[in-house]
Amino acid sequence: MYNAGKAKKFLHSKVLEKIVDEKIEFKGKNVVPIGIINTDFDILSDWENSEYKGVVFDSIQKKYNQIIGNEPFYTLQSVYLSNL
Repeated sequence: MYNAGKAKKFLHSKVLEKIVDEKIEFKGKNVVPIGIINTDFDILSDWENSEYKGVVFDSIQKKYNQIIGNEPFYTLQSVYLSNL
């Protein structure tokens, strides 16, 4: 994720490990450090046969055009939990 975020949104794993090591008081006593990624992402709303379709692809101009009155994107949320 650090590389995918171009080092802007995420900490490098070594920096995160150092932070976790400094914060855990019970290190080695059945404590498992976990990592959490909680992020929103946008998806182009170009579903076929949907009343919520927000864009249509123009095959002649080779581009998407927004349908007036509909949102071109919709937002989803993703949460990932993992031990470090």
